Amino acid sequence: MVALMLSVAGLSGQKLVLHKGQVNENLALPDSIGSGLSVYLPSDFQADQKWPLLFVVHLKEGPSKPLQYFISSSEKMGYVLASSAALQDSVSLTNQVLYLAKSLEKLKEILPLDPKR
Repeated sequence: MVALMLSVAGLSGQKLVLHKGQVNENLALPDSIGSGLSVYLPSDFQADQKWPLLFVVHLKEGPSKPLQYFISSSEKMGYVLASSAALQDSVSLTNQVLYLAKSLEKLKEILPLDPKR
């Protein structure tokens, strides 16, 4: 198992450990409205290059199960997957948009995401 250690602002010097090739569930990120993020990094993920992001939204299931449907494509095409537990059917559309935007901001802070893809 290969892990990637990242420093995240707001974690008081703590390191965030993300494992490559598996779903990293319920990441508690500071200042994130939808803090129950799940992230999948492809097995060949390298922090020194930019990666496209596919943010999966499924209002009926938890954040990690929908990611399972895209893992094979993520490995073949080379993109990061993410989903948030805050995006649920019981949450208003306005709050869902706010949660999604905040989650995307936080992901851009901690991962080398390609803003053009």
